[in-house]
Amino acid sequence: MRFYNPENFKQGQLLINRYYPKELAILIGSIITSVVLTVVIGVFAMSIGNKLLLALMFIFALIPVGAGFVLLNPLEGYHNAYQYFKLKIAYKGMQKKYMWEGVQYDDSDEYIDEYE
Repeated sequence: MRFYNPENFKQGQLLINRYYPKELAILIGSIITSVVLTVVIGVFAMSIGNKLLLALMFIFALIPVGAGFVLLNPLEGYHNAYQYFKLKIAYKGMQKKYMWEGVQYDDSDEYIDEYE
């Protein structure tokens, strides 16, 4: 059995066959932020001479790139964690609250029993 695919079958919206453009922007932005923070913090901590501060600040500087990679890791049933959270937020934002249109009873009236 032979299946024929269109010529552009594998050329979809994904860049590098893995990322959407927004996801790639998040990844590149987080990497650039981490590199800039690492350089700035390294220069600052070297001028002070505190090695413990230098180690803590480097860990702090690596948080953006770590968050970027965690968000863009594949997730079962979704493209990645970023898409999962994006869909979750969109779903919560579009939930509607509908008015009840059934019969409403007024409980404030007292019922009088005739046979007392």
